[in-house]
Amino acid sequence: MKCSIMFFGVILLKNLYKGLVIGWIFIIVMLIWIFHKAFTINRIDIESALNGLIVNLFMLGITVFVLDLLIKKRTEKEKRNVELNEYKDLLTTEHHILAGVLENFLQILITKRGFLSDGLYFSDNLDPDSEDITLKELKDTLNKYVGPEFRSSNIEIKNISTGGKDNAKDHSLSYAEFLQHQKSFVSDKISNYINSYHIFIPHDITKRLVTINSSLEYSLVFLENKNRDIIDKKSLKKELQEKYQETLTILIDNVIEFKESIPKDTK
Repeated sequence: MKCSIMFFGVILLKNLYKGLVIGWIFIIVMLIWIFHKAFTINRIDIESALNGLIVNLFMLGITVFVLDLLIKKRTEKEKRNVELNEYKDLLTTEHHILAGVLENFLQILITKRGFLSDGLYFSDNLDPDSEDITLKELKDTLNKYVGPEFRSSNIEIKNISTGGKDNAKDHSLSYAEFLQHQKSFVSDKISNYINSYHIFIPHDITKRLVTINSSLEYSLVFLENKNRDIIDKKSLKKELQEKYQETLTILIDNVIEFKESIPKDTK
């Protein structure tokens, strides 16, 4: 309530200042003219008065400019809150489903392990016997996973589609094979999400999703080489390891920001 009163007070002051500027110019000019007619005013006095007028108008201009910035900032914040609340009301479930897809993809790719169930890949986080690895923890320990053999190491998958966890069938995918299966799946999920709900998605969330998708499409980490056998057998040089870690760090940050733009407990 206090913030709203202050906000409308700022708008009132801004409009008042604009009116005063015009009125003040008229009054000052008239006073100078009257004094010039009634009294003997030399050129120096007139220049001094005009200089004072210019300085005061300049200060008023700065005041109005600052008030404009405050009003625009407040308006943008209120608009953002309205958009986000509408987005939460309509798409909380869909938001967290997409966040889960992005999180699983990165966790499997980086840790080189996961599950396959009914054609969908899941990270070890779904295994109650395994220790959960969050994206934040992955980001902090990327040097543990992204080494010389990052691309050449196979991804170990437990297929629990038919026999469940106890009868899971183990199989391996090369780095390029996993990308072939999953990169387009994840990219399509992002594109479909934006296309389906763009009317309701706040601009900053859309921008973040587009950034994530662009990274999947164009960054070196997710390059799909036609010569799969060659790229999977090559070791990463030190500079490439650092490049991979940098790209993955930025990508993980964007996924975390997207995921946390709506808290998990939001209903």
